[in-house]
Amino acid sequence: DKQEEVGLRKISSKKIIDQVFQILKLKPKIRRIMWSRRAQEYDAKIFSTPNRLVLCFKKIEREIHQKSEEIRGPNVKAPDNAIDGFLKSNLIQKKDIYKKNTERGEFFFYKKPSKKIKYEDV
Repeated sequence: DKQEEVGLRKISSKKIIDQVFQILKLKPKIRRIMWSRRAQEYDAKIFSTPNRLVLCFKKIEREIHQKSEEIRGPNVKAPDNAIDGFLKSNLIQKKDIYKKNTERGEFFFYKKPSKKIKYEDV
């Protein structure tokens, strides 16, 4: 009763805290996300209170290097609105795309440049 008057919350039981730690120690289910793969490489310390969860990582790189990649767009014979949709979805201009022959026909392509991302920006 006194706790409710003062405005304190109940402290989580030892069992619940142990369950949280077990879940946090599991490998991530989504393996395609860059950060989930990279997080396994680092030493991590976990601190928690009833209101907060703190994860501390050692050896985080200051910059992440993303390789350039080639993105295939619509067929050359596709209507203009398909090409416009490709340009809009990739935030590019028509001058940035080029035609390329593949096994399945001639398509528009866009070469995404490589870039460096600072960890502060993520």
